[in-house]
Amino acid sequence: LRSLEPAETPEVEAVESRLCATSGLSLNSLARLRIVRPGVKLGLCNRGCGPKSAYICLSEQDEVFFPRLGIRLVLKRGDLAMWPNVDWETGRAVEDVRTMR
Repeated sequence: LRSLEPAETPEVEAVESRLCATSGLSLNSLARLRIVRPGVKLGLCNRGCGPKSAYICLSEQDEVFFPRLGIRLVLKRGDLAMWPNVDWETGRAVEDVRTMR
């Protein structure tokens, strides 16, 4: 629904700090946070770009489904799901299409 400015509010700044701590990435590599509605149709979900993506559940309950992996996560308000977008198996950074939703 909208993109948030970096450190737009104290709450946004706290979420950004926690995401960096959890991902092991610096604040400089964090994209602007976006508030979105969960996608309900396969192939129409935006997982973001960069080495990792994260989803924080803001509703009572939501699901994140990775059809290429056969994994469905059921999240409750406040839960975080984070996953890599990069496959390093070859020694080079290659987009991991298994995490496309």
